[in-house]
Amino acid sequence: MEYSNITDLRAARDQALKDSDFYILEDVPLTEPREVKMALIKIYRQELRNITVGVTTTNIISHPVELPTLILPN
Repeated sequence: MEYSNITDLRAARDQALKDSDFYILEDVPLTEPREVKMALIKIYRQELRNITVGVTTTNIISHPVELPTLILPN
């Protein structure tokens, strides 16, 4: 989904971070290779945190932003 409103983008970003908090817990059962999956999760969460860098209420209208997607290997 593309966001053309910075308030909606921030709300969606915050929710995506909350939804991915679960994966950061040490006792979460991730299948091997755990290190690869944790690295992907950390990259995804950093992309979420950086999503609003340089985004303003003016430029988001002409350049809508889409949240990154977390894809973990089986």
